[in-house]
Order: sequence, then C-alpha cells, then structure tokens
Amino acid sequence: MDEIAASYQHYFDKGNRVIPLLSIGLACSDPDSPSVRPTESGLRLGSGFEYPFSNGLSLVASGDYTVPADVDETDFIDAFHAEGWAIRLGLR
Repeated sequence: MDEIAASYQHYFDKGNRVIPLLSIGLACSDPDSPSVRPTESGLRLGSGFEYPFSNGLSLVASGDYTVPADVDETDFIDAFHAEGWAIRLGLR
C-alpha cells in the first residue's frame, strides 16, 4: 500500500442539486515506494462538489493541495508548487 489517507468533508447548502464541499485530511505515504513523491505526506486541504443521482449514487469532484509534512515553518510559502496539487474524481 502506497498511501493511507483520512479526511473530513463539510457539505454546504444540501438543498441544491450540486452540493459544494470543503475537505481537510491527513495523508501518510510510504517513503520507500517508487511511485510516491515526497509531497504526498501531510495535511490535505481542498474543495469541490458532489452531484447526487437518483439511485443513491453520487459523483464527487474535488481539487486539493497537500501541505508536505517535512516543510519547516520558514519554508511554508515555498511549498506551494505543482507537485502538491491534485484533482480527484469518484463515485460514492
């Protein structure tokens, strides 16, 4: 297993067909895995939306940024580079 992640998603305005959401979570990656970049472990912040279908299935789309766990406080602003960004699509 390359990564273990857990997140909390907060949904807004559930009365609409498309439900906006914010997410916060933690990701812990295996540093010995050849497919893992160093920026994949850390605090994950994102936003997106959920589009529910009539049969209980939902399409979820979100974008997030993983703040690397190994960044010093002085290097935090320099940490915002392309490797930490991700777009996620899924069915729930």
